[in-house]
Amino acid sequence: MPPARGPKGARPVDEHVGARIRFRRNLLRISQTEMANRIGVTFQQVQKYEKGVNRIGSSRLIQICDVLQVTPAWLFEGAPGSQSKAIAGACQMDAAFAAFQADDVTPQLVPVWGRLPVRIKRLMVALMTAVADERTEHE
Repeated sequence: MPPARGPKGARPVDEHVGARIRFRRNLLRISQTEMANRIGVTFQQVQKYEKGVNRIGSSRLIQICDVLQVTPAWLFEGAPGSQSKAIAGACQMDAAFAAFQADDVTPQLVPVWGRLPVRIKRLMVALMTAVADERTEHE
């Protein structure tokens, strides 16, 4: 039987936010220990945040967002309980991010992508979209 969640216990939204924190931290290649040092907690506390076991206070959430270079709104996109149409898009984006993160080429692409001019990025996206669309048509 799962542990009972009292009024102050973690909820599904805490698990969602924790998963987004873990995703972004891994994308930036920040260890749990480094994250913990930067926000003033133990790495075990970071683990608990990421698993959704412990809730995150607002001031700590802002510290985490600063380290991860995201907004609090980004952490909550697609959170359980939201009924916005934007949520469906966020879920699709989460799935795309998860696939991107799992790809072996990602560690090579991410550092290079940040150095490209916006014009080249747009051309690369157009090229990748055309190749993906062409591939989909022939499958």
